[in-house]
Amino acid sequence: MEDVMSNNNKSDLSYHKSGTAKSRLNGAYGLGSRTPIRFGASLKYLMKAKQTYYDLIYEKDTENYLVYLYRKPLERDWNSFVLIQGARRRGRFNIEVGLSKRKKYPFHWASSKPSYAVDGVRERLNYLIESEDKWWTYTSAEELESVMETVVSETLGDGITLMIENYKDLIERELNLWMGYLRNIKETMSFRNGFEMDPREIFYDTYRIDEIADYVEKNNRLGTFSKAIPDFMQEKLEDPAFIAVQCKLMAHIMDLPDIDFRASTSEVVIPYEDDLTVFITGRVPPEYYFKLPQEETERHFMYSYIKVLSILESVEILQKGEVEDREKPKEEVQDTW
Repeated sequence: MEDVMSNNNKSDLSYHKSGTAKSRLNGAYGLGSRTPIRFGASLKYLMKAKQTYYDLIYEKDTENYLVYLYRKPLERDWNSFVLIQGARRRGRFNIEVGLSKRKKYPFHWASSKPSYAVDGVRERLNYLIESEDKWWTYTSAEELESVMETVVSETLGDGITLMIENYKDLIERELNLWMGYLRNIKETMSFRNGFEMDPREIFYDTYRIDEIADYVEKNNRLGTFSKAIPDFMQEKLEDPAFIAVQCKLMAHIMDLPDIDFRASTSEVVIPYEDDLTVFITGRVPPEYYFKLPQEETERHFMYSYIKVLSILESVEILQKGEVEDREKPKEEVQDTW
């Protein structure tokens, strides 16, 4: 079905000939147009023409937005993503870019602090380029095509390059760090085959292991942070071997020299408007519903616990693959109104 947007609101758009399209927040507003605007058709044409190696892997119509998700495979099992959301009843759109070791769109913001990201991050394109979450606006089909061509052909490439430059090596280093810890943990635990998997006994010489084990066992039992992990990991929270790994990895994180920085929160909270991650990933980032305590020790414990769950989820998927990362059929967008 044809994707027609009827744009009857008052908004305007300007873009610089240097190539970076920008949303104008002030200034005179143009008259609203009632001309039908084929948002999806224009977007798909430009993505195919200007971003040749990106495949449309997901599209959906929600009450307020048309959503299009593109993916491009990179070297060494990396994937880059472009997520476009066009407003149904307002002449505006926004774009996110993502980078991940998985084939699934990442749900952690790159700018979130604390960061629970392990194998991928995403960011709003305008925030990445201009440090402000602004939307591109338009009043006519001509304006839409003009700004979208600039964004897709030039600004988008700049944003993806920045994501790769800023986060690819960082994610690789962090993954190598966690994988190294896990190899050592599992080697130690391999000598415990047939014995009770009590972290207090296996890692008896680890600083604060008794406190950590109490904290992990209590919160696993109560499901305090169950929202932070997918369904396939819920049953693992009762597995003694999994709990032992949790405890030792948590001890490693709490012993990092920069733990206070890692477990600190940003003084500036970016008010991302209309984040559609729940529709794309089926997940809500932990930073949206878990607020770290003010007290330092409590903050370190809570941050490390949630971070460990993210690490173990990521390692499980990257090593074995899960249903979560398998392709789902694209949903046809019924986007006429």
